Amino acid sequence: MEIKGIEKVRTKNKCDVVTEEIINLIVSRTFKPGEKLPTENELVELFGVSRVTVRESLKRLSSMGIVSIYQGDGTFVNTFNLTNFMKPLFSLMVLSELSIEQLYDARLYVEVGMVSLAAKSRQFCKLEKLEAMLVEQRIAVEQEDDLAFTELDWQFHLLIGEASDNEVLLSAYMMIKDILKHYIKKTNRRPVVMSTSLGFHEKIVDAIARQDRDDAEALMRGHINNAKQSLLDSLKQAQEIAIHIEKRKVGHER
Repeated sequence: MEIKGIEKVRTKNKCDVVTEEIINLIVSRTFKPGEKLPTENELVELFGVSRVTVRESLKRLSSMGIVSIYQGDGTFVNTFNLTNFMKPLFSLMVLSELSIEQLYDARLYVEVGMVSLAAKSRQFCKLEKLEAMLVEQRIAVEQEDDLAFTELDWQFHLLIGEASDNEVLLSAYMMIKDILKHYIKKTNRRPVVMSTSLGFHEKIVDAIARQDRDDAEALMRGHINNAKQSLLDSLKQAQEIAIHIEKRKVGHER
């Protein structure tokens, strides 16, 4: 088969080049979401590389969430999702062990931007969903159901991201959320933390309803900073408990 603009790959790192070329073809919509990619033999002929190189390239694309490989049926292009293209960056961020401070600084700028845009557009359908979510959060707080509240907490911020109509900011939030969720599972266990978060959420929704961008930004800024401090306090407490247990252990051994 022939596609305009494609040249035979003659560089040393052939797998990287083939992977990049296929991504470019997907972004340019030569290969559209839901469509089946050419067969391995056709890709071998198209790029002038070995079958092994093609298979490795497809595996990389699959691990990035860009395509799905179905044994016997072929390889299909997934529906475009900017988060998928940011997954390699997500992996690098996890491996570099970014500090909580850095993660929350990033979250601060992303979420303040999201809530500002959400207040500007004030989509009533999203506003109704946010208000309905507040009702569920109040129930979770009353029942001291930290697991339910944590899930509703993420959904609340995700909905604000959707209301911003900015896919880049939303994808950045999703990436930060995926990193933070490994740290934050135990943070909401204290009723006072859940109650404080709910209070911020209620005021943020009110600011969005009034289309008061300044107030929405200030409230989100306060909410994120408060969440960061709660997480740091929780981690510090866990560390102190671990040190205390270790000291007692050493004392018994003596």
